[in-house]
Amino acid sequence: MTPLRPTARPLRAGGRRLCLTWTVLAVALAGCGPIEAFKASAVGERLGLAPITPCDVSKLEGKRLIGAYLRQVTVTQGFEMFSITGVPRSTGLPRNLDFDDSKIRRLSLSPDGALTGSRRSTITAREGFPKTATLPAVYDMTYRAERIDYTGPMVVGTSATGFEIPTTGRALYGGTVQLSMTRFLEDGSVQTSDSTGRFTVDIGYGSGRARFDVSALETTEGAALPFDRLTWANLGVCGTRVISSGQGNVKTISAEGRASSPFVIGRALAPARSNFESMQFANQERPAPPGAYGGIFSIESDIGTLSAVFLSDNSP
Repeated sequence: MTPLRPTARPLRAGGRRLCLTWTVLAVALAGCGPIEAFKASAVGERLGLAPITPCDVSKLEGKRLIGAYLRQVTVTQGFEMFSITGVPRSTGLPRNLDFDDSKIRRLSLSPDGALTGSRRSTITAREGFPKTATLPAVYDMTYRAERIDYTGPMVVGTSATGFEIPTTGRALYGGTVQLSMTRFLEDGSVQTSDSTGRFTVDIGYGSGRARFDVSALETTEGAALPFDRLTWANLGVCGTRVISSGQGNVKTISAEGRASSPFVIGRALAPARSNFESMQFANQERPAPPGAYGGIFSIESDIGTLSAVFLSDNSP
C-alpha cells in the first residue's frame, strides 16, 4: 500500500472540500484500489484529484531542499500555506525554490547578507532565529508575481532520504517558536500580538503520529495572547513531513490551566480552519536519522488569525 502525500499546492481546508479530503484519506488507508474508482466518479472529477504519490523520499530527493512557506498578500489579511522544494548551491544555501506555480530562480548572496533572485525576490534571515550560513534556517521571503507583492516566513533545509527515516521508535525535538495573532474587534479596530516561546514535538515513527506543544510564551509586541500554552495532537507523519490534513486536534490552555480559545464570538467558539506543515531535515553527518525539525502553522477564523514559525535548536 502506498500512503498519501499532499502535493505542493495551497493547503486549503474549508467546507465540503475538507470533508471530502478526509474521505479520500480514509479510503486510501484501506487500500489504493478504491481510489481509482473514486477519481473516476462525478465527485472525484469535480475535485480534480492529483496522482497519488508516496511518502517515501528517494536518494535524488534527499539531495534537494524541502521547506514550508506561509504566504500573505502584503495588503490583506489571511494566508496561503505551501510546501517547498528547491536546489541548493555548493555552499548549502538555496539556489532555486519551487512552490505551487511559482519558481524563484538564480538566488545569490548580496553584500548585506540577503538572498536575492528572480521575481524581485528577497530572502532575509528572520529576527529571533540564528543567522547562519548553513541550513536549515528561518527566513522572511518577499517576491512579486502577476503584479502582486507577497511576503511571509519560510523554513527551509536539506531533505533527509527515505532510508534515513526510522520506521519505529520516537524522536523528540525542541526549539524556538514565534507566534503572531491578529484579532478583529467589534469596534472595527485590529489588535495584534507577537510572542516568542518554546516548542517540543514528539514524533512516533511506528504509529505515524506526532504531538506538538508550545509553552513559555512571552509577549514581544502588542497585546498579550489570550492563552498560555498550545497543543496540536494527532499530526500525521508522512516521510520527512509532519502535517495536518486541514484540521488536527488543536487546544489552547490558559495560565490557570483551563481550556480556552483565541477566537470567541460571545460565548461561542468561532469556526476556524487550521493547517500545519513541518519537516525533518537531514543530519549534518550522513547517512543518519534526521537532525533538525521546523515548520509553520496557521489557524484562521472570521474574527482573527494565529500563525507560527518554528525551528529546533539542534539534533534530537
